[in-house]
Amino acid sequence: MNTKTIKIGQKQFYNVEALSKMLFIPVDTVRKYIRKNRIKAIKVGKRYLVSEDNLDKFLSGEGD
Repeated sequence: MNTKTIKIGQKQFYNVEALSKMLFIPVDTVRKYIRKNRIKAIKVGKRYLVSEDNLDKFLSGEGD
């Protein structure tokens, strides 16, 4: 799969594969965290994108 970060305007977004590599956890775990709303994401087509703000919230423990 393609590891990507996407910049839209001033916002940076990461796909599941990029988060997996950044956080050193399996792709399935990232998807599980998104499903359980621990990491907030938006769904674009069949892919999830996580904003840099939501990643920072998850890393600081502000996720659900």
